[in-house]
Amino acid sequence: MSEDIEIESENDGDGGNSKNANAEAARLRRDRNKWRAEVETLRDQLSEIERERDALKIAVESAPGEAGKEVERLRGELRIRDHRAAFDRLAAGKIKDNAYDAAWKLSEYTPESDEIDEAKLSETITSLVEANPFLGVPTPEESSQGDPGSPSPSRLAGKSGPPSPLTGFGRGPAPKSDNTGNQPTVFRLA
Repeated sequence: MSEDIEIESENDGDGGNSKNANAEAARLRRDRNKWRAEVETLRDQLSEIERERDALKIAVESAPGEAGKEVERLRGELRIRDHRAAFDRLAAGKIKDNAYDAAWKLSEYTPESDEIDEAKLSETITSLVEANPFLGVPTPEESSQGDPGSPSPSRLAGKSGPPSPLTGFGRGPAPKSDNTGNQPTVFRLA
């Protein structure tokens, strides 16, 4: 490179000053070359640090930390709570009051977004009641017929207190024991 510094001495006839000037110029060239090498090294380090920074930035943005995971978990809980409240509200009159939890579990409904799709929930409830009639609210005709195994209301009319057990059903009367503290003898076949 032709950027050598030439220092002209004030005294051209004196060889001592030109030697000092040339020595000084040589020292400055060495320093310049040393600093250029240092600058190149620092530039390489800077570009390496920038690459690491970019990689870390991408990693942080793509993988949320513990706080981000906790926020997502809580948002999911809120989403489920809101959808469950809408499910209960829409199920009123279609599903028995004490069967809301069972109906929710049987529906296997999972909220896909924060927005509640009431039409989809209503469709889910309707198909759930059709597939599981025991969940549905009985119609007035069904409630007047009653359960075939239960006693008719006319049979219970006029009786006070708890209803008596039906005769002829079950395993039979309990074994009688005497008041002496002896328990009845029970035989086991071996």
